[in-house]
Amino acid sequence: MPALPGFTDNPFETRSDLVRATGALLSPLEQYKSPQKAFIKLSTDTAAGFDEVSAQLEGFARPLWAIASLLAPASSADSVGLDLKSWACGLRAGTNPASSEYWGDLGDFDQRMVEMESIAYALLVAPAAFLSGMDAVARENLETWLCQINGRQMPQNNWRWFRVLVNLALGSQEEDVVVQDLNLLDSFDLGEGWSSDGLWGDERKQADYYSGSFAI
Repeated sequence: MPALPGFTDNPFETRSDLVRATGALLSPLEQYKSPQKAFIKLSTDTAAGFDEVSAQLEGFARPLWAIASLLAPASSADSVGLDLKSWACGLRAGTNPASSEYWGDLGDFDQRMVEMESIAYALLVAPAAFLSGMDAVARENLETWLCQINGRQMPQNNWRWFRVLVNLALGSQEEDVVVQDLNLLDSFDLGEGWSSDGLWGDERKQADYYSGSFAI
């Protein structure tokens, strides 16, 4: 793998180092953004196990973990040298059903649910950056799109965290749904800081570093 200046030569000792590393990772994505900024397509063939729209939504959504932190209040986003406002544009286009880059309606067990988690995180961490440029219609589109997660079937695994975060971002009144999801997630506890990914039993014994420690 070739060196990536700003990342591979980074000491990762200070916040400035982390900001510089983040910029190094995000900069190459700019050339792959769609016209309305709602999609990022890195390859002609993603090999993903879900539809192409969801795959390109994934390309947009996953970097939001870093983008939101850069856009949060008191952040030093200016030093990154990126057009961070384009991510807010992408959010507006992706949740607008009249847009050619609309992310689509949710079905049951839909990959879009997974990508909603980082979008919800962005709204929680940097609400002004993503919402201040939205008019009433755009905000309603965003809320309508996110609310779909409450009306669809989901796996009984780490995906339930995605719905919890979405409802937090919405300031939702779906308290019963959140409580049910949190109770289910608590039932995955295996002790000593580990959780299973789904209920542990004779037919399913799944625990790993992703679901057992980082995500849960």
